[in-house]
Amino acid sequence: MILVTGGTGLLGAHLLFRLAKRGEKIRASFRSESRKSLVLKIFNYYSAQADSLYEQIEWVQCDLMDTLEVEAAFEGIHTVFHCAALVSFHPKDRKSLLKINPTTTANVVNQALASKIEQLIYVSSVAALGRETTDGIYDENTQWKDSPENSAYSESKRMAELEVWRGMEEGLSASIINPVVLFGPGPWKEGSMAIFDLVEKGFPFYPPGTNGFVDVRDVVEAMLRMADQKRNGERYVAVSESLPFKTVLDHIARGYGRALPTKAVKEWMLTILAFVHRMREFFGGAKATITKETVGSSLRTSLYRNDKIKRDLQMEFRPMAQSIQEITAYRVQEADFS
Repeated sequence: MILVTGGTGLLGAHLLFRLAKRGEKIRASFRSESRKSLVLKIFNYYSAQADSLYEQIEWVQCDLMDTLEVEAAFEGIHTVFHCAALVSFHPKDRKSLLKINPTTTANVVNQALASKIEQLIYVSSVAALGRETTDGIYDENTQWKDSPENSAYSESKRMAELEVWRGMEEGLSASIINPVVLFGPGPWKEGSMAIFDLVEKGFPFYPPGTNGFVDVRDVVEAMLRMADQKRNGERYVAVSESLPFKTVLDHIARGYGRALPTKAVKEWMLTILAFVHRMREFFGGAKATITKETVGSSLRTSLYRNDKIKRDLQMEFRPMAQSIQEITAYRVQEADFS
């Protein structure tokens, strides 16, 4: 049986769909009952037999901070896809990030060793690569360096990776995948997909930075190939293309039939906007979504290589123009039937 942690997230849900389509015996961990509806929603995007595929999943409510619950979730498991993580770029979440992501991963690694599982695939992030480059280009060989530019999320994922490497040294067969910004249909107002919701409503601005982007379906395919090939001791950066935010926003706007963004956002504008969000939160508003970390990311030029993953796993990635066109089509179709 295969265990997927974080099965109700964007990546976990897409992975569950592929595993169900393959007829695998699957167990998925979750924290909140309400989040499971997202998985069925995503299944319905891709199959007329969504209900029957969804019923193949054995759900287990599991707090990965609790070692006893983790031990129970591992019963009868031979392969683990560890997708669960706390994702936040809010300063108030720093302590939680630095505690939860490394500790939950350590618990998974320790139980994987105790259960003698065959394979662990850990979903990290390119944020864990750090910022030690001279040309702004990142790949599997980028060396971590402590820096004020590293967010708490980056540090937490780096610490979690160290737990996986430690497990490998103790005899665990495992590999790590580091996705860039992940796009896929489903949670339209959450995480990286919030940008789709923003553009759908009509958003005339664009930040000046460049980042890496990838379709969630391609990341799932890479993870399955890593597991099938029993890749051990490897790290793979999962990226389709490095693109200016302007280009990405243009693709999304075209998909929704909206006007293309024409107003470049300056650094001082984003700094003021982040301050306004902090003040709004301070006086009882919603948690700020624009922070120092997100501002820095939108201004920075970050380029990523995918040579290794294409060579080792024979991966071919969807061009982001195609990916975004397909993703927006799912959203339009959903709106037509709602």
